[in-house]
Amino acid sequence: LSVLVSLGMLESTAMETTCMAALAHAALLARERPHLLAVAYRMLGARGEAEDVVQEALARLPRDAALVSPRAFLTTVVTRLCLDELKSARRRREAYVGPWLPEPVADEASPEDSQVQQGEVSLALLLVLERLTPRERVVFVLREMMECEFSDIAAAIGASEPACRKLLQRAREKVQSERSHANTPASADLTMRFLAAATRGDVAQLVAMLAPDASLISDHGGKASAARNVLHGAEVVAKLLASLRKWTQGEAIRFASRPGHGGTLVLGIAPHGACVVAVQFEVHEARVVRVLMHRNPDKLAH
Repeated sequence: LSVLVSLGMLESTAMETTCMAALAHAALLARERPHLLAVAYRMLGARGEAEDVVQEALARLPRDAALVSPRAFLTTVVTRLCLDELKSARRRREAYVGPWLPEPVADEASPEDSQVQQGEVSLALLLVLERLTPRERVVFVLREMMECEFSDIAAAIGASEPACRKLLQRAREKVQSERSHANTPASADLTMRFLAAATRGDVAQLVAMLAPDASLISDHGGKASAARNVLHGAEVVAKLLASLRKWTQGEAIRFASRPGHGGTLVLGIAPHGACVVAVQFEVHEARVVRVLMHRNPDKLAH
């Protein structure tokens, strides 16, 4: 009888150990997921693709291996998956219908989105990163945005530290060249005044708030009503913004502002609760110089 009792206690202890290990593993995945999502989003500029990459990386984390740094391991896996994704994404974006923009993320959407946006990653910067090669972008993100050590970056991309430093230098030069004439996100006050004029259909007021050479980029993917190409000129942009409600087929759209991408995102919410448009305005010398508009429902789902 004592032997049977001992065996029973051993089985119970083993089950408890297994359960505790499973809980610890689940806690580790939950703790690292926001960080990894932030890394992947900066590398890919697409929330859906970033989530897929992170999910695959988390599935590759060994359950039994005693890793010195699970975060370093997972960051390496995410980096390599992103490199592969960037190569194929470039081909997909060449066939994308209409202009392509990085997916918008509002800071208040969820704790994960807050982590993704930590550091005020503007849509303008993500657009600049599109000009980099996949390896330049990965190195730039890891070093400049995530503050990783060169030794970890080298291990992640399978290159030497000197090679990584050269990639970073080239990436910095390209980013700086683009940023030298980059714009900044509009303040919440200017955004709301601009939105109010658009809602009233006040073309004259919109023109007064726009720079003469203002532009508008609409990402629609061929799946929503929007300007099919980039628009240029204050009057052209103003007239399109003044007719924004017509694009939603008569639905009573409710507009709301949310912090996002270092500025303010304007979200258009349909009666059934779905976001049907997201807009950010960029300014220079207190006038709107560029409008970034998302209409592709696939990019607004989250």
